[in-house]
Order: sequence, then structure tokens, then C-alpha cells
Amino acid sequence: MLFYVTHEGQEHCVRVESRRNRLYVKFDDHPEERLDIVFHGNNCSFVRGSTVFAANVIGNKNDYTVWTPERTLNFKVESEHKRIVSKLRGDDLGSDNQVCAKMPGKIVRILKKSGERVSKGEAVIVMEAMKMENEIRSSTAGTVDRICTKVGNAVETGELLMELIPEDQ
Repeated sequence: MLFYVTHEGQEHCVRVESRRNRLYVKFDDHPEERLDIVFHGNNCSFVRGSTVFAANVIGNKNDYTVWTPERTLNFKVESEHKRIVSKLRGDDLGSDNQVCAKMPGKIVRILKKSGERVSKGEAVIVMEAMKMENEIRSSTAGTVDRICTKVGNAVETGELLMELIPEDQ
């Protein structure tokens, strides 16, 4: 399985495979290595070659903190599957101040007017796609600056529907 691991702003590709009850890890372009890993709750020990490492691992969704006797490391981990699903859902479209169509469809309702306040995660537009109504939600709290579509419009994936002024500006 392929993972994308971000540490100190740099993204790394990590491939993890299990073969014959053994774990093999390939980090970026480095050669594949066999690792022995044992978890006891949050405590982890693993063997790489003749070296034994001990750590405490705490994770929450994609964010992980690893404490070792030497230092603390913070990682963001995303599986290849999650990245693909995220792209297909259009999660990477637009920015915090933009609301974009996540799929092709027809605008059914616009729930907010220009100048109205919007909470993070609040539905702002309803569109019909594949004979189902889908709510498009704001990714940030703020105020509606501009509405870029109308009820009845056919829109394509990635099309700008609404611009917001984020609350923190």
C-alpha cells in the first residue's frame, strides 16, 4: 500500500507491503527494507537491520505524533486510496474563499445571499447531479462576497459558484 507522508513540509512516498508475514518498506527512491514492528497500545518497537527503535505513537485521522527518547516528530499521513477518492470528490478544488462545483450538475437552490454570514461546513448551494440533490458546503467561515451562478445553471466540475470573505481577514 502506498502512503504520502509529510514531515517538516516535505512530502515522501512510502510503500508498505506484507509478504509471508514480514513487513517491507520502501521510502522514496531508497531500496526496500524489511522491518519488524510490534505495537503494544501506543508503544511501538521496530527493528531495522540490527538496530532496535522504541517510540510512542499517537494518531488522529491523518495527523500522527511520534515520541522517541531523542525527539518528537509530527507527520501527516494520507493513503493513496484516500488521495484518489479526495481528488474524485473534488476536495482539492478552489481555495478557502471559493466554493466550487465538486461534480457536474444543475443548480437547484442558492441558500445564501451576498453579504450573509456563513459558518464552516454550512450548506450554501444545492445542486442536482445524477438525479440526486447534493449540498455544497463552505470550507471556511466568512461572509458571501459574490455569487457566480444562478438557479437552473448547468455547471461543470471545478466551476466557481461562490466567493467568500474569510472570517479571519
